[in-house]
Amino acid sequence: MSTKRLRAAAAGIAAAVVLSACSTATGGQPVAVQSSAVTASSSPETEQLIRWVDVEAEAPVLPRDTQGMQYGTDAKPGIGFGYRNSEKQSRVCTLGPAVRDATGRSGFLTAGHCTAALSSTPAYLSQTSDALGPQTLMGDVQDAVDDDAANDSAVIWAPAAADASRIAGRWPVAGIMAKADVPSLVKPGDPVCLNGSRSGVMCSPLISADGYDIRTQATTQGNDSGAPVFVVAPSGSAILIGIHRGVDGAMGLATFISPALDRLHVTVATAAQ
Repeated sequence: MSTKRLRAAAAGIAAAVVLSACSTATGGQPVAVQSSAVTASSSPETEQLIRWVDVEAEAPVLPRDTQGMQYGTDAKPGIGFGYRNSEKQSRVCTLGPAVRDATGRSGFLTAGHCTAALSSTPAYLSQTSDALGPQTLMGDVQDAVDDDAANDSAVIWAPAAADASRIAGRWPVAGIMAKADVPSLVKPGDPVCLNGSRSGVMCSPLISADGYDIRTQATTQGNDSGAPVFVVAPSGSAILIGIHRGVDGAMGLATFISPALDRLHVTVATAAQ
């Protein structure tokens, strides 16, 4: 399946960035999303001018429940959802990027392990700040896979909040970066961010993205699994690159987003839509 490379060009020190991100689409056709009014060709020289932004310090404070997790009655990325695992124990994961299928049905990606042994699993949203208070059924976590390596993803079909195509209500999603492009466009040391229900928005240096997953220096917390993993351009646009799946020692781990989109036959919801 063909994809267009995310491109960036800078004009002088105060550069304007051209973004051409592709989300995969059902039917095998790429869907290009472009922001900025500057046009430039892509080359190794211009790619080196990309300077992803660490936005952790400017992240808005979102509502927290009595257990310290981001919550909300409207579904959006970064909100915690409750479910029961195969032992019937209550657990919380994070809603990932908002997506749509070919019919326009809305939903969210999350981690595949946020289920009862990968089976279809009801997901609930808290209705108040009391984490033990009333909850409402959001939908089911479906089509889950988790091979404990490259693939850890699932989808929840549910109505999305009006601002679900903005990370933390602030950074508009411009599109995705294909797995093949991440190693050349996001370099070790570049800030990679996530929005987890427990950690909120946090950014940390990339360690590597040239293997079967994305590895950062982030030490995230439990309940962040499923969170959107993204980079932010100087323009303020968010480019989705992964789905948070856990930690390995002091490293944060994420599944690449583009294979998950292909497998589930969905596209990301963007602010331009």
